[in-house]
Amino acid sequence: MKPRTFNQVVLSAIADLSEYGFDSLHRLERWQRELTYAAERQAKSDMAVDERLKEHLGRIYAQQITKGGILKRHKIEAWTLEKVKPSLRKELDRRIMASAQLIKLNRQQAILKTLQRFSGWSTSLPMGGSEAVDKRGEAENIKKSIKQLPYIERRCILDQSAKLKASLDSIIATDNGAIAAIWHSRHSANYDNRPEHLKRDGKLYFVRDNWAISKGLAKLAGHEYTDQITQPGEEVYCSCSYVYLYNLRSLPDECITIAGREILAK
Repeated sequence: MKPRTFNQVVLSAIADLSEYGFDSLHRLERWQRELTYAAERQAKSDMAVDERLKEHLGRIYAQQITKGGILKRHKIEAWTLEKVKPSLRKELDRRIMASAQLIKLNRQQAILKTLQRFSGWSTSLPMGGSEAVDKRGEAENIKKSIKQLPYIERRCILDQSAKLKASLDSIIATDNGAIAAIWHSRHSANYDNRPEHLKRDGKLYFVRDNWAISKGLAKLAGHEYTDQITQPGEEVYCSCSYVYLYNLRSLPDECITIAGREILAK
């Protein structure tokens, strides 16, 4: 016999409670169990989540690293990318595991909220039931969290994708001795930028302990370090990014010291 769908279980539970009311804990617990099983079936299996994550994040990794797309942003030699690939691969694996865990937690939370809504409604009914119940309205309220789950999971995967890109950029920048980075906000009609991120757009931030400042060739000149602000992708649903700078000539004139100018002159 084919298991009932989540929607069918919700409607049956509402019909039963509307007729008999909250007359026993046994009735409530029975429907809580059935709702839990149906909600778990409604949500995709853990294996399906893992496969979807691996496919999506793996595709980003392939575009950026395997095919070398990230070289266009960093302006570094291909051999330097090969050197850091083991670290980049570890970051991909770490991000996949973290994302899968987060999606599972979101799923558990959605099921818990469903049970809370159902229990809150059912325990408010008098013994003997009620004919005044808006069954359709109550069903929609109880199903709300589970219905939103696919959207939440998509947002989660997109958020983790942005975090993966930012992490890959950071690893390459650190390994190749980036001096500074310029903040780039995402500009799109469908993207809601944080006001503080828009204020950073186009601003330059120095990497702390970089070689240029350590050798006295560059100076802050009023600029901040990257570790003094939140990083691209660090905050939830942030799709901002850095463009990293690796040589003195890329810096603004006011950031180059006399010693730095002498080096450039040579």
